[in-house]
Amino acid sequence: MRLIDDLSLKRYEDKVLMKEVGAMTDLLYVKQVVYDKGVRRGERHGLRRGAAAKAREMAKAMLAEGLSVEAIARISGLSEDEIRAL
Repeated sequence: MRLIDDLSLKRYEDKVLMKEVGAMTDLLYVKQVVYDKGVRRGERHGLRRGAAAKAREMAKAMLAEGLSVEAIARISGLSEDEIRAL
């Protein structure tokens, strides 16, 4: 009789295999969760940077139209120093 034909050994191999598969599945799940978290964090960061860039762009346009620094600060949310630096 071959070892592979021994059912008790087969069950043992199945348990070991399933344990390994379970560990790999858990690892893949954790990696995916961490990756997804990083993607969301990157998206939030990009949106903040984009909003700040748009506020600066609009402030430049308002300056060109002759609005006061104080009014631009109130409208854009930028500080007066930021606006003067434009």
